[in-house]
Amino acid sequence: MKLWPGQLKVLAYRPVRVLWGGLLLSAIGDEFYRIAIVWLGTSLIGTDAGYLSAIQAAATLIFSLTAGIWADAWEHRRTMIGADCLRGLLVLFPVLWVQTIPLSIWMLVPVAILVPSLSAFFDPALQSSIPVLVRDRDLLGATNGLFEATRRMARLIGASSIGLLSSIVPILHFFTIDAVTFFLSAAAVSSLRRDLPPTSAERVHPAARSLRASVAGGFAALRPHALLKYALLTSGVVNGAWQVGFVLGVALELQHQRPGNIGAFGLMIAAYGAGSVLSNMLVGSFRSYRPALPMFAGRIVGGISFVALAFAPNLAVALGLAAMMGVGAPMSNIPLLNLLQTTFSETRIGQVYRIKMVSEWGCILVALLISPFLFRHLSIERVIALCGMVVLSVGVTGLLKFVRLKRRLV
Repeated sequence: MKLWPGQLKVLAYRPVRVLWGGLLLSAIGDEFYRIAIVWLGTSLIGTDAGYLSAIQAAATLIFSLTAGIWADAWEHRRTMIGADCLRGLLVLFPVLWVQTIPLSIWMLVPVAILVPSLSAFFDPALQSSIPVLVRDRDLLGATNGLFEATRRMARLIGASSIGLLSSIVPILHFFTIDAVTFFLSAAAVSSLRRDLPPTSAERVHPAARSLRASVAGGFAALRPHALLKYALLTSGVVNGAWQVGFVLGVALELQHQRPGNIGAFGLMIAAYGAGSVLSNMLVGSFRSYRPALPMFAGRIVGGISFVALAFAPNLAVALGLAAMMGVGAPMSNIPLLNLLQTTFSETRIGQVYRIKMVSEWGCILVALLISPFLFRHLSIERVIALCGMVVLSVGVTGLLKFVRLKRRLV
């Protein structure tokens, strides 16, 4: 089988190639930023770093709920440009501030609040733009696989270079690198003026410009689609478990076993990214006519690997299990995005995708708020295993509920 034939065909189209290239650079910068803020947080306040991540989740949840009031009526291209430019400026804030006073957790809080929150504007605009750029529905799966691969390739490229980069550049300047990539991404999106026609305010009904209507519109659109509703809402549960068990749990375990060795943490993220990229190549090459099967099989693969990670005897085994966790993620996400984009209109896509963000960040917030309690009363290994069981249960429940009942696959 030839890998990625659809993605290569899509990349031959210049607007997709330009947008994807800009997003890939930005995603690599984001990976440096995410690893740096988790590592700096755990270095400064230990297990209480969960509260820093909880602040990020709370802010993103609030913005996900409210952003639709304005963003649904804005031109998608300009929304993405503005979000990228603002994020680029914000991540420079602690880099400049630390020139006058020593680094503290309070320098990271404004960045933790605002930078991820702006994804509530950027991500729905991106999802609404993809069907505009790629009108051929037969290529939509390959396109989603390609764009999903940006984050996963970033985990592989960015995280694997953390060890080397940290020996050359201070960890705080990972934020500087992220700022540069945000500006490059904004430039790439800006060049697509002819390819992304304006989405004028007139195309959005005035009644949709309220908090209640923005959120209710997404839920109303989801109501008759049982599979999509379950998959979108449980994606939050999975992301909450992943954030606590994998991101925080692995960082704390490595801080304990290998103090100050951010390279080992980078390798774990890179292994996850490697598995994700491989899975993207395979999943993106097929058009799934039974989306529930790969969606929930992916959760099961990820959940089993997650549980096993808690009992890994050494770093080499842990890296292999992290890669297997990565394999499961695109199996779930690509069919979900294909189903979302082929089910709803351009205007509704943004509203429904925002429901996904609300679910994810709401669950992440709850999970992170209880994470300090979990890590104080349970061993790190038990917390990781518990999070893996949560992911596994989502997959098994979905498989039993939807795969056997074909008539409900809507």
